Amino acid sequence: MKPLMICCWLWVSGVLPVLGEDAAVLFEEDFEKGRARWTTTEQSAWRLAPTDGGHAFELTKKRSAYQPPHRSPHNMALADDLVVSDFEFRVQVRTTEPSYGHRSLCLFFGYQDPANFYYVHLGQETDNHANQIFIVNDAPRVKISSKTTKGTPWQENHWHEVMIRRDVASGSIKVYFDDMNHPVMEATNKEFTWGKVGIGSFDDRGMFDKVQVSGKRVPLIPKKMDAAVAGHQYRYWLHTPVTAPPVEGYPLLLFLHGAGERGDDLEKVKVHGPPKLLAKGAMKSLESFVVIAPQCPTKTRWQPETLKVLIDEVCRSGANIDLSRLYVTGLSMGGYGTWGLLSNYPDTFAAAIPICGGGDFSRLKISKDMGLENQFSMDDLMRAKQVPIWAFHGDNDGTVPPEESRLLVDALKAAGSESVKLTIYPGVGHDSWTQTYANPAVYAWLREHQKP
Repeated sequence: MKPLMICCWLWVSGVLPVLGEDAAVLFEEDFEKGRARWTTTEQSAWRLAPTDGGHAFELTKKRSAYQPPHRSPHNMALADDLVVSDFEFRVQVRTTEPSYGHRSLCLFFGYQDPANFYYVHLGQETDNHANQIFIVNDAPRVKISSKTTKGTPWQENHWHEVMIRRDVASGSIKVYFDDMNHPVMEATNKEFTWGKVGIGSFDDRGMFDKVQVSGKRVPLIPKKMDAAVAGHQYRYWLHTPVTAPPVEGYPLLLFLHGAGERGDDLEKVKVHGPPKLLAKGAMKSLESFVVIAPQCPTKTRWQPETLKVLIDEVCRSGANIDLSRLYVTGLSMGGYGTWGLLSNYPDTFAAAIPICGGGDFSRLKISKDMGLENQFSMDDLMRAKQVPIWAFHGDNDGTVPPEESRLLVDALKAAGSESVKLTIYPGVGHDSWTQTYANPAVYAWLREHQKP
């Protein structure tokens, strides 16, 4: 079961968030097409309920069977495939609970995982545990609101309008109830700068409708492998497409950076290649892939066994991956990592794009500065002769000579491969990756290939 939280957004005609030029309407839901876009902590606690205007999403159970890791709300429903930074989310809410002091509904945002998120508690009466803004940060919920009211003025059998505005740079959180000009709650906190949003309750019942989220979508989410493998536990960026997956699932692209991006600062991985393009929204044809971009630690090289486990983890995570369309690419040291993966796992990938790489690091003058011994075998690479490979290199590369790519491509052709090719850029030095990754035809070529 995917853990969830619940947030609410409201459609208010003609009113759009003031979030800057990057803001856009990212998500709208009126529940007329069902509940398929929501993941709940307990599916049986929710139902589609008929209303005078169509349908709403109703929470019918006071206490969910779901037990959070720390004291926090039990009933959650997250909007699928939506991760935002700055946002405005709006919702119509209606309590179905008899009146009592802590009668409430909750709105959630900045959701990282079941132990890390924010939520707004819209309680009928206010105390330190009700009608406040809270943070759950690997510990029981803590109040962070600097302003609130005496209580949320719930009315019987009445739909209310709720809005939350979030500005990550300032840490501002503002909550509005019915009056969209004057906030009823405020807080300042910068702990979570991105996350999912949703709707729900601590332990009360209610209904939600007309959800709208505007703001800035986060294209890359920071992650960490579940466990260390071969002495490595990579941190990585994960991109998931915003569109509904094809019937067979999303294609997956693993990107391996060069030696200059090693370390423990994950932002460095965005300097080149697919992560850079995704962060800037500069390559639409790349956005349809699930993209994994791990970071290699300082003074080490890419370890094929660790990378294979990383791919397996993401494929098992519920990201809806098409296992017949796994691709790998990398530049410089990542180009070597790409050839190394093909050598060690010749049956895994549907296609590969190694850029200014090679197979044997010991052939380079800089090899002693490259860390651990590369796990590559020319004999093992020949087992990958059926894999479509498009290699790229600059003919003026003084760091990794183009002969390193030619050597591998020629060996595969000599072994009978008819699906390997090499593009040499005339007059280009080591940076043969910028124009390669900026070419939409490269991603179209990847998608042409699928394992039988």
